[in-house]
Amino acid sequence: MNRPFPKGSQDRGKVIYLNYLILVFFGSCGVFQAAAALNGLRGLMLFRSPAISFLLGIALLAGAVTWFFVSEPRNLPDTGAGLTGNEQFGYFFAGGGVGLTFTLLVTSIRNSRLGEGLSDMP
Repeated sequence: MNRPFPKGSQDRGKVIYLNYLILVFFGSCGVFQAAAALNGLRGLMLFRSPAISFLLGIALLAGAVTWFFVSEPRNLPDTGAGLTGNEQFGYFFAGGGVGLTFTLLVTSIRNSRLGEGLSDMP
């Protein structure tokens, strides 16, 4: 019997949504860390050292992409078990939003004393 999709691709399609969200979440967290480190945005960095924050960002981004594309075949058409363009947009928007919210919350808590000791504006 000729199958239009690889065996088990319909089952993989059920979890690709969650996997895509995880990819975008960790990827966006990595991009935020790398961008903050390169631009000297100390309030958005998880570590005081820009070099460590940059390396963490690159590692998060590379690790997420590697995990997503190497762990199992992800080339599924949207007519089968894959994501349609609208679904990709929605899940990318959600994953990026959660990644930004997570980054802002964690760095706000971690860097809450960043401005202490500075004199008030004249």
